[in-house]
Order: sequence, then structure tokens, then C-alpha cells
Amino acid sequence: MLGSSGTAVELLELPHRLLAAAVEHDPADIDPWRPGDPAPPDVRGLLGRWWGEGFEYVFSWHEGALRARGAGDPPGKPPAVFAPVPDQPDVLRTVSGRENGELLRLTRDAAGVVVRMHWATYRFTRRQETFDGFDFRG
Repeated sequence: MLGSSGTAVELLELPHRLLAAAVEHDPADIDPWRPGDPAPPDVRGLLGRWWGEGFEYVFSWHEGALRARGAGDPPGKPPAVFAPVPDQPDVLRTVSGRENGELLRLTRDAAGVVVRMHWATYRFTRRQETFDGFDFRG
């Protein structure tokens, strides 16, 4: 749209009318957010931030499945998605994303709280830790 006018009243209103028409006739394909079902009680202790191999991950419950993403992952990077392994409590398999096909094994304390996990054999803890017995001095 081009125009020249001393008052430009009609020109100032036209972009707003065009934008309103675009939204009405060509709406964006965005699924509205809806709250999902809460995580089952045996999974709730897994949710939140965990550290593995010096990197921070966030475990969450979304669309009925446990998921994990690197804390610094870009928004479009798909998460790892886990599914329970039948007849093996506290063992899940990665069904898509990072470490696809690998197991996630949970270690619980006497009270049943998950205190450690091993994903694809890598140890995950709630806080960043060094490797036990490893001498960083060489």
C-alpha cells in the first residue's frame, strides 16, 4: 500500500483492517494449550531437573508420557520420550528422541524416593557431581 496525504486518516486505518481480515480468513495453525492429566504418583518424584555427565536435563510429564530434554535444548528439538517396560518396575525404555531404545533405570531409597537414575548406563543425580574415584589431575 502506498499513499500520500496530509491527514492520512484512511491510510492509517487500512493496515489494521487488512490484519483483521488476515486473522479471520487465514488463522494461524496453533493448537491451544490445555492442561493435561497429572503424572502418576510413581512418576512424580522423577519430574524436574537432573544432572548426567555434567549436563542438566529436565524431566517432565506431557501427554501421558515421561519426557526428558537438555536444559539448553532449543525449543524445536524433540524430547526423549519414555514408556514403562512391562513386568519391570522402575525401568522405562526410551521410545523416541535422544538415546532411543535405551533403558532408564530408577534407584529409590528406603522411603521410595527416586535418588538416582541410570539412562543408557549414564548416572543421573539431582545435583551436579564429579565421577566417583576419578582423578581430574591426570
